[in-house]
Amino acid sequence: IDGADEVDSDLNAIKGGGACQLREKVLAEAATTFILVADSRKDSKILGTNWKQGVPIEVAPFAWATVFQNLVKMGCEKPALRMGKMKAGPVVTDNG
Repeated sequence: IDGADEVDSDLNAIKGGGACQLREKVLAEAATTFILVADSRKDSKILGTNWKQGVPIEVAPFAWATVFQNLVKMGCEKPALRMGKMKAGPVVTDNG
């Protein structure tokens, strides 16, 4: 598994800024040993302090509206689709 986007002192991490969360999570769950690489630039006392882009969540295209509603119910003030930088439309993961 490659690097973290932010890690706290209990080794909780925000991971997935590169848009392949599902595959990385499946690999991590199947692994006997899980290694996450992060240097001091990724340190954070509270998750979300340094990684300002939000917590990435991979969502199947047909489920995005329901997921957005559920995120709001959970207390997320402004869920947003991450838009592609070099293309029109949202970021598309390895799973479509």
